[in-house]
This record gives sequence, structure tokens and C-alpha cells, in this order.
Amino acid sequence: MDDVGRRVADESFAAVAEHAPAMLWRGDAHGKCIYLNRAQRSFWGVPDEGVASFTWSSTLLEEDAPKVFGPFSEGMAKRAPFKCEGRYRRADGAIRILETHAEPRFDANGAFTGMIGVNVDVTDQRRAQAELVESEARLRALADNLPYGMVYQIVREPDGARRFSFVSSRCKALNGVDADAAMADPTLLHSQIVEEDRAAFAAAEAAAQASLTPFEAEVRIRRADGEVRWFKMSSAPRPMPDGSIVWDGVQVDIHDMKVAEERRALLMKEMSHRIKNNLSTVLSIATQTGRHAADFASFNRSFQARLVALSKSHDLLMKDERGTADLREILEAELLPYSADTALSRTLTLSGDTVRLSTRAAVGLGLVVHELATNAAKYGAYSGAGAIDVSWRADDGAVLLQWRERGGPPVTSPAKSGFGSRLIDSVLRGELGGAVDARFAPQGFEADLRFRTVSIGEEAG
Repeated sequence: MDDVGRRVADESFAAVAEHAPAMLWRGDAHGKCIYLNRAQRSFWGVPDEGVASFTWSSTLLEEDAPKVFGPFSEGMAKRAPFKCEGRYRRADGAIRILETHAEPRFDANGAFTGMIGVNVDVTDQRRAQAELVESEARLRALADNLPYGMVYQIVREPDGARRFSFVSSRCKALNGVDADAAMADPTLLHSQIVEEDRAAFAAAEAAAQASLTPFEAEVRIRRADGEVRWFKMSSAPRPMPDGSIVWDGVQVDIHDMKVAEERRALLMKEMSHRIKNNLSTVLSIATQTGRHAADFASFNRSFQARLVALSKSHDLLMKDERGTADLREILEAELLPYSADTALSRTLTLSGDTVRLSTRAAVGLGLVVHELATNAAKYGAYSGAGAIDVSWRADDGAVLLQWRERGGPPVTSPAKSGFGSRLIDSVLRGELGGAVDARFAPQGFEADLRFRTVSIGEEAG
């Protein structure tokens, strides 16, 4: 191309460039700006005749100078294309990010004549990218820090193949498997579901897949360390344009909740059982007390006393999380109110091993001790300034309790046994699988009680 043709070409370029929306520029072989199109002059506020005196680098933020001058200098030295990015102050004072793309120019003889380039305002794009990165970082931090849950994303390809596109780092804490390992092998986490739960899980998953509705399932997972825990799996589908389906899901540890539910159901069953037993006991006490009472006042006193004895046993049981009661505490609850009478010098001696009684055994023994204490207060050692000595020893789930009264009035064997005696015998034999040997000795009433720590038909604990 001759000089005339080159001049015409340059003039044509300038005409086109002047009206282009992009910011175009040209520089000479020394890096001096020799042309700015209208869009670029408007950005920097350069008048039409001011290009020759304009220094573009004066608008560049000082912190970004190395990012721009490094690629610029290298491109000029090598006569090669370059790209750089920096922050510039626009004419209105706003800071904008310009991405520069430059190409070298040569004359007909191959001599380097400078650079020609375009500046693209990427401020909004970079801001959107930064916000996206920040948003992704927040979501990842949220996913990785859920205390009881793991976030995951499964992609089901059109051919049915499945792969994880994301697994949060909580996978290690919940499943004992690294997130990277789960991503590499999509069958790894599925294989942790215990065999008994796999069929129900697969059915729920297939139904959700067919209807493209959210999926939920509660399964037991055997962790890498062998521990089995309950988890809830929930995910929702998103059909993609390529025919694949993305499932966004979360796996939540519900083990403690499931255990609590099972325990609550067990406690409700136990409570129902206890209520029925208590009502049966109360009915029996009412019937027998009424049968032997001389009048209503007598019935009322005896019935209320026996109900109080029943409630004391339950109070002791409620203090213990295991639902058991201490033998010594049962004895103290019934006997200390009598021995603490300041008007009389009564003594009480309790000695024996620590023995825990199951629910029904504690309730039954509480009634037995109440009857013994009531008889002692009416007819025996505690009808005056006497003494009661109670000792016991336990051996392989059985207890031998010895009751000894001293210092009371002479006692004699009654002509017929009353309700109290029959209640003691009935509870020991029928509830506690034991027996009682009672003696009306000259020195005072004595009784040897044998019983089990767990009542008949009741499991310990």
C-alpha cells in the first residue's frame, strides 16, 4: 500500500472509530497517545484539540500502576499484543475499571509505529463477579459450618448416571468420609445406608425422580468408624436445559431426636403401665380399707395414710433418672416422721448395703414399710418410747430385710390377720416374689422379709 492509500485507510479508520461506542486509542512508538476517539475523550474529559497534551497515566490510580505499566512496557519492548486492567478516574471523578487490549502497528517497511487498542469499562462486570465470589464464599461458609447438616448437590445425567457436583466439608464430621472422596465416588455415601433401610430409601427416591417433587427420607447410616446414626435426607429437583436434573439437598443428623422420640414413646408406654398399676393398687387399698374400717372416719384416716405412703415412693422414683429408688430412702421416708417425735425418746437404726429398687418393687415395698410403721406406732415399739432396728443385705438381686422392735408394750399374735398383714403378705409374694416370716416375740415384734429388687414381670431400669 502506498502513502496515499495508507492515508486514506487511516482517515477511514478515524471516521469509523470516531463514532464507535467503544473507547479506541492509538499511541506512537514511544508510548505517547496520538489519538483518542470521541468515547475515550468523553470518558477522560479531553477536548478535541487536547489529545496531544493529554497524559493518560495521570488518571490511573497509583496502586494499579504496576498492573498496567508492566504489560504495557513488555508489549512495547517486544512489539507484541498485550492486555492489562486498572482503575482510572473518570472525568466526573468516578473510579472505573478499564480493561485494555492492544495490538502493535507496523509501516510498509515493517517498522514499529506504535500501538492501537481498545479500552472496555468492566467495572460493573467486575463488581458482579466480586459479588458472585462473595456470595459463593458465604454459601460455602454456611454449608461448611452447619453444625448438624451437610449440603450436597447431585446431578443426574440424561443417561441416568449420577455424580456429585458439590459436597460440603461437614461430610467428614457426619459420615467420616472426606468431601473429595465422596465427590470422586458417588456410590460411597449411598453404600453407608444400612441394608435394612435401603429399599425404603430407593422407593422414595424413585417416586421423587418420577414426579420431580422434593425428596425426603429418614435412614440409618453406618459411618466410616462403624457408628450407626439416624439422618434425614432432603433434596429438591431442578430440570436443566440439557435434560439433566440437579438435586439440591441437605443431610441432617437427627439421631438424638430419634433416640429422644423412642425414649419418649417408651416412657409414655411405661407411664400408662404405671398409671394402670397405681389405679389398681388404689382400688385394692380402698376396697380392703373399707372392708375393715369401723366407720367412715376410720376409713378416711387409713385410706389417706396409705395413699401418702404410695405417693412417697413415687416421689423417690421421680428423683432418679433411671426410675429406681434407694431402699434406705424408702425406710427413712416412712420411719423418720415417727422417730423424730420430740415428745418421746424413740430411736431408729438403719444399716445395710446400697440397694436400688425398680419402679414397682419400690412402690410395693413402700406400702409394706408403711404398714409395718403404722402397726409399730399403734401397737408396737413406737406406741411408746421404743426402738426399731432395720438391717438388710443384698445378694444377686434378692434382699433379706430384718425388722426388729424393742422397748414397746408386750405384743401378742392377733386372733385373725387384718388388712395390713394381708397386704404385706400379698405384696411380698405376688409383686416381689418373696415372703415374710413374722413373729410376736416377748421382746417385741420381729419380721424377716425376703424380696427381689425387681418386681415380677418387670425389667430392671
